[in-house]
Amino acid sequence: MYVLAVTIFSGIMATLMMIGIMEPITRSKLANADMLRAIGSIFTKSYENSLTHGLIAHIASGIFFALFYFLMFNFVLGDK
Repeated sequence: MYVLAVTIFSGIMATLMMIGIMEPITRSKLANADMLRAIGSIFTKSYENSLTHGLIAHIASGIFFALFYFLMFNFVLGDK
């Protein structure tokens, strides 16, 4: 149970760090890296209501990838 909680926490933190890195890039106008609104607009079909949906989807995918990597490393390296 502890390993699952740490893996989920790691996925959330990694996703938040990615958002924290991409946000200044978007604000500085170097590139349009606003993935939260891009992902959210897939679900809402509008730019205005997309932030919440994008944040939820982005964090959910971060948790999924953290669990996927944990399972793959555990499968390849085993319990050592």
